[in-house]
Amino acid sequence: MDVIGRISKPPIFPDAPVIDPIANSQNLREKKNKALGMLSILRTTANAKTLAMMHTTLFGTVYIYQGQEIGMINLPKDWPLEEWKDVRTLNCVAELMQRLGITGQEAILKVCDKARDNARSPVQWTDQKNGGFSNARPWMRVSEDYIVCNVASQVNNPESVMSFWKEMFGLRKDMADGLRCIALNFSDRKVTYHVPRRAAGATFVKATTEDPMKTLEKDEIELQPYRGVIYHL
Repeated sequence: MDVIGRISKPPIFPDAPVIDPIANSQNLREKKNKALGMLSILRTTANAKTLAMMHTTLFGTVYIYQGQEIGMINLPKDWPLEEWKDVRTLNCVAELMQRLGITGQEAILKVCDKARDNARSPVQWTDQKNGGFSNARPWMRVSEDYIVCNVASQVNNPESVMSFWKEMFGLRKDMADGLRCIALNFSDRKVTYHVPRRAAGATFVKATTEDPMKTLEKDEIELQPYRGVIYHL
């Protein structure tokens, strides 16, 4: 039995509203800004870590799809239609073109967020040609962000998304006993979560970025955009 499956949530803890969790059953990879600037990289890393914290603290068995552990993003929306390979996506494009009288490129913009190709692109191993996946051209185009998002750049980096996943799995094993207060902010603005009175005095366990206050001395948690935190009660 998965250890998290043994944890129950006391009724005194309200469910915080979920704001844009940016994930669905067909897309397990984090959807993040595709820009390669440093500000974008920092933001997408924080978002990926927050999603990792959510996945590893939920009930049941955790599934990680290829590339999710390094925070691979969805494919660029401006890719030409011929770069998309998913049959279901192409069928939807054809239907939209016929029904709405729009171009293929206009149609792909309407369906690309749910395209299964987002989770099927080659794993980005290095910053070399084709993301280090192969010397030959793979079955489909490699996303251009392989230059900054790849396994080689993260495997020995303690601040990387990959390292955070490993830490969270280690923490998950220790969460079968006791109560935890887990607060996640998936929005682009600072939010305040009001915790139950029982959480007063809770001690800090883990955060996605900089450490917040080590002990909950008031009944609220302030979270910066795309941040998460865990407290032990």
